[in-house]
Amino acid sequence: MNHAIAIHMRLPLFYRKKIIWIMTLFSVAILAAFYIFQVNSLTALVYHVADQERKIQQLKEDNVSLQIHAQQPLSIKDLETLARQLDFEKVRSISYVKVLGGSVAQTNVQE
Repeated sequence: MNHAIAIHMRLPLFYRKKIIWIMTLFSVAILAAFYIFQVNSLTALVYHVADQERKIQQLKEDNVSLQIHAQQPLSIKDLETLARQLDFEKVRSISYVKVLGGSVAQTNVQE
């Protein structure tokens, strides 16, 4: 340890100041890099939160629309239109098959 102090004392003042400046600039560069990284992370997080808030708002609007739609009564004509849109087919004949103690309904599609 004495040897290190002795070397430090032997360096001229100019070199000691130069080493201090280099260490200071290196520290500032490291801190600036960490600052930029943190700002970048924070910005990405803000955009992610904003995107999630937009999704939440869209889901709220969809929910209100579905609630309004669910409260509206459907007439028979509306149900028939909906069935055609969903490609439902009218059942023409039903037959039952015995399966180990129970029966299962089966439709026969005739074209």
